[in-house]
Amino acid sequence: MTRRAIDSDFSLNAGAKFVKSAAYFETMDCIEYVKYDAVLVSDRIDKFLTVIRDEREQIVGFKIKGIRNYFLRELKPALSLSDDDFFYVKDLFVALVSKLGDDLFANSPSKKAAYQDAARIAANDNVRLAISGNLISREALAA
Repeated sequence: MTRRAIDSDFSLNAGAKFVKSAAYFETMDCIEYVKYDAVLVSDRIDKFLTVIRDEREQIVGFKIKGIRNYFLRELKPALSLSDDDFFYVKDLFVALVSKLGDDLFANSPSKKAAYQDAARIAANDNVRLAISGNLISREALAA
């Protein structure tokens, strides 16, 4: 007889409250932010940005990939950040778009809109990350 799997089979904490926050994942070299816990679908826009949509296809989060080198070499010095500081993720969007310029959107209105939507979420939610010697600490902050 086949037994149906239940939450306790996977040590899931079903009662845990979702806390919106940004996080840096060192092994994937990405920052991820999601506004709320739901069934979500990721939509890769390009090599830097993936937007995260809910069941209504609204953008509710994002992943910014491949940023460690850029952050350490350019953004951290430009903003005069120390390892004890934090930075607002909207600044990362502004810096990327400024650095890559018009080539980033390559005549793609939908790509430009995705960047604008993700940057708007980062700005409106005051998404920020704490910095550590390893780029960004695991204790990410969201206001």
